[in-house]
Amino acid sequence: MKVLFLFFSFFFVFTSNAQVVTSTNIKRTNGSLKKENLDDAIIRCLYERKQVFTNNGNRDFAIDTLTLELGKQYSLFYDENKLYRNSLFNDFFHSTYPELKVINGNSKAEIFLELRSQGGRYIEKSAAGESARLYKDRKNKMITSIDYEGTLYAFKLTEKIPPQQWEIMNDTLTIMGYLCQKAVSTFRGRNHIAWFTSEIPVNDGPWKLYGLPGLI
Repeated sequence: MKVLFLFFSFFFVFTSNAQVVTSTNIKRTNGSLKKENLDDAIIRCLYERKQVFTNNGNRDFAIDTLTLELGKQYSLFYDENKLYRNSLFNDFFHSTYPELKVINGNSKAEIFLELRSQGGRYIEKSAAGESARLYKDRKNKMITSIDYEGTLYAFKLTEKIPPQQWEIMNDTLTIMGYLCQKAVSTFRGRNHIAWFTSEIPVNDGPWKLYGLPGLI
């Protein structure tokens, strides 16, 4: 029996003039593939996600740093560190070992057998980190999840998810210099506690959580 608990800790925020583009669609134009621009990010927030696992009585932790990029209507929630690690990994091994074949850890057994039959050297790529990217359309209350599992599989799911029904409490807390207020809600069968600040008046937050008069 595996039990999973998630904790998000907000620890850094800054406004940026850089035009960070988020996209959920790729269109073919004149024979080439181009991304469709959805919005320009004006705020970037970093969250620490701590997952507490209880597996057959053994307690363990997994900690990731996840990024939330916020535009006027859309936001993108993803693991920037994983993208960076993947980019470094590919650049290094493709330039250093051009003959090297990279095998993703989630490949099926028959894929391994086929690659081995071709000869050459192999290395298994780490699957650590969050591979999914969540695009939130606050205006239309739509959330699109895109997950690339290596180079073999890609998944896209678009859901109609209205803002959670939050109960705002009287409790307050100062986080990173921002005065925050406590709110509670039940979503997807779990009870959620969020701290939001009206000093950053953006109706958004980590993962699929939003609907408060300030950033979670």
